[in-house]
Amino acid sequence: MVLKTESGLIYYEEQGPKSAPAVIFTHGGGLNSGMFKAQASVLRKKYRVITWDLQGHGRSAPLHGNLDVPEMADYQAVFP
Repeated sequence: MVLKTESGLIYYEEQGPKSAPAVIFTHGGGLNSGMFKAQASVLRKKYRVITWDLQGHGRSAPLHGNLDVPEMADYQAVFP
């Protein structure tokens, strides 16, 4: 799935029951959301698990300019 932002498209995956509490995984620089496959496969049984690729990583849009922590926090706040 993709989330449209002013900076471009952000790729994310959502697993588990939509009504369950959400757990959001954010990877480090130079990595991508694929690093959380093992954790997601266990947690999705009881939680809504969201993994995403930071802008400029994985399947998200390329990075144009700087990406800072407040901007990344804003992305996490808008996942459906």
